[in-house]
Amino acid sequence: MSLPTRMQQNIFELHYEGNSTKDHKMDLSTLIKVMSAVNALMCSVEKKAIKSKENNIEVEVKAFKEGSFGVEFVLLGGLEFTAHHLAALIGLSAVGHGGILGYRSWCRNKKVVNITELDDEGNVEVKANDGTTINTTSQVVNLASNDRVVDLLHRIFVTPFEELDLDSIYISKDQEAIFSMKQKDAAEIFQSDSPTELLENWTMDHIVVVEQVALTEEGKWRLRLGNNKPPVTASMECPSFIEQVRNGQVTFKANDKMNVKLKKEVTLKNFRKRNSYTILEVYKHWHTGQ
Repeated sequence: MSLPTRMQQNIFELHYEGNSTKDHKMDLSTLIKVMSAVNALMCSVEKKAIKSKENNIEVEVKAFKEGSFGVEFVLLGGLEFTAHHLAALIGLSAVGHGGILGYRSWCRNKKVVNITELDDEGNVEVKANDGTTINTTSQVVNLASNDRVVDLLHRIFVTPFEELDLDSIYISKDQEAIFSMKQKDAAEIFQSDSPTELLENWTMDHIVVVEQVALTEEGKWRLRLGNNKPPVTASMECPSFIEQVRNGQVTFKANDKMNVKLKKEVTLKNFRKRNSYTILEVYKHWHTGQ
């Protein structure tokens, strides 16, 4: 295969094993759904990851015979968004944080109770109600909770179990399985509802950029939660920090940052969601450049 010089590639294999595929064949209608969903998944994750309307990833595919029905996918990506980055985000790599597949598998039968930012690079620690934790990225968590992404994963990993007599589905890379499941696992991991409440209600440590300061108890602070995100309005429930600001012990300049414990709550009013934010505690404040 000849590749353009600027394209990078990542290869993985998707296998379907069971009575329906023992002769290296697969029902065409199910196969079409899977192929379409895989391509749509790549495009959806890419667009949401880099917020671009143009596709930078290309997908090539070929079938092969090896004890079941298997399909080899070749992801081709350019310099802006590489095939390796996309593979890692989805979980098609044997190393790293496990991607969407690894995160949703970990979330199985759990409820997320806290998400803590570990650094400014988007790495987070997620804690579940059973006390276990997983280190991943905020991008993976957001994608794993996206309805479109979950629906496409459902078509790839759940629908074939529903339509065919299969024992297992697995992904391999370099002849090693990196993700596998039985029918029950698939139904629990890729159920339609989100495995986490991060996109709804959460409390987490967060580094914010301060756009507007409020000195009264009922006043609202204007914060930016990320470089490319619009500012949000937040209430301050840290009396000791407010007192320091009033006494002049803490002063603010443009684009100052704070490390805070931030709470997000979502309410439904007239069929529309409304987000409210509360600063529960201020750990640290500093001027930009310090």
